[in-house]
Amino acid sequence: MLAAPIPKNIGLFLGKNPSDSRGLVKACSFMNNIIGLAIFALGIVLLIFGFNESHSFSSDISRTFTGNPTDRSIWFIAGGAAAVVVGLVLSIRGMKKS
Repeated sequence: MLAAPIPKNIGLFLGKNPSDSRGLVKACSFMNNIIGLAIFALGIVLLIFGFNESHSFSSDISRTFTGNPTDRSIWFIAGGAAAVVVGLVLSIRGMKKS
């Protein structure tokens, strides 16, 4: 069974002007802004976990024998820093488009 084709003027039936795409652009930039802020907040949380992990007892033992903190704390800090940068970029791009 074949599906019926969607008419090109479907926006007129929904009460929208098809040539007006400003609402879609604003919604998209607003969503980028929200997603960017969420990723930024996640990055801050990962940085806090990473710094707490780097000052833990297991990290002190690892630092005593190897001179470096545990891999887990390094991954938390690196992931948090990357998430903060990506979140800021998405948020700033979202603000510029609106």
